[in-house]
Amino acid sequence: MMKSALWFRFFPAQFLGATRALGAQDAGVLMIIASEIHLRDGAIANDPKRLARLCGMTKAALIKSLDRLCEAGHLTDEGDFLTCSMISKEIAHRTENSEKASENVRKRWGKSNENNRPSIRGTEVEKKEAAQAASISTVADTFKGEGSAPADAGRSSPLVEFELDYEPCALDLDNVPGHILEAPDPVESDDLPDEDFDEDFEDERRGVRNVA
Repeated sequence: MMKSALWFRFFPAQFLGATRALGAQDAGVLMIIASEIHLRDGAIANDPKRLARLCGMTKAALIKSLDRLCEAGHLTDEGDFLTCSMISKEIAHRTENSEKASENVRKRWGKSNENNRPSIRGTEVEKKEAAQAASISTVADTFKGEGSAPADAGRSSPLVEFELDYEPCALDLDNVPGHILEAPDPVESDDLPDEDFDEDFEDERRGVRNVA
């Protein structure tokens, strides 16, 4: 049984209509007994002596009042316990509200946990990073005992390695255009030495030799 609340709903029009056929004494006993049942979580011990002291009346008068209230359906005598229909309805209402509040809390927590879950994309990125780390670790293990692993281990090189297999072919002169093989025309210039200059230079050299 759930813990009782400090208060319960009271509808004056409903109470006055339900107790119209009762006297003031019985209506007062009903209100006191109903409040005690609420504080005791829906049921109280059927102890006329104690209840008489609670209501400020004699035991005999209380027993008569309880009989009238039970006959009218406001109270229920369950042998060792007394219950009240008005309080039973209030407890049922309070229990329903408490269950709804608990369900709303569970739903809010469920949405919060769902929002805090890692996204599928984030999980895929983590898997790729883990695979790349494992690849680098494998390459590093391969280079153990042979020096440190290369700095670019685990990364693919952007360059494609290949071996040159090239031999220069022989020059085919038969297929070369004729104007390329022709000798260039001689250059005519006054700055170049001529044959007369060579003979004069030779004569001067001979004269110097004879003088010596």
